[in-house]
Amino acid sequence: LTPTRIYVRLLMPLIKKKLLKCLVHITGGGLSENIPRILSDDQAVSIDIEGSGWKLPPVFKWLQEQTQLDDFELTRTFNCGIGMILIVAADKQAEVMAALEAEGEAVMTLGNIEPRGGEEAEQVVMKGKLSWRQRKAAVPVARWIEEGVWQGGLVV
Repeated sequence: LTPTRIYVRLLMPLIKKKLLKCLVHITGGGLSENIPRILSDDQAVSIDIEGSGWKLPPVFKWLQEQTQLDDFELTRTFNCGIGMILIVAADKQAEVMAALEAEGEAVMTLGNIEPRGGEEAEQVVMKGKLSWRQRKAAVPVARWIEEGVWQGGLVV
């Protein structure tokens, strides 16, 4: 595990260009408790683990083996290598991803922000099984469709 990363220098140019709609700092509470803070009650995030290519850092494999946490509890308790999620307009996603990659960040689209399946439905839906990686961590991004529906990339 590493100390909390400070993203100000990396993200401030994107903020000044008004390329970001929202930021989600993934801290204690992991994905399932931090992402809903930026969603309305009728929105959910669908994370396509396998389709996105998201791979967890090896330390989380060790933690999962030692603690016997299931995938949900692991991603609820830890950030699992995702420190920040950015929400961006669909027409700005390529620009944001290119800017982050130019700074040496590994970037990928994790999933979509979409309508929630009812009041009792989860707001963070993980599709697929977690797997492990041997590569650099990344910064997440999502798109905002102007009609008022959240969609698109949570880019890690």
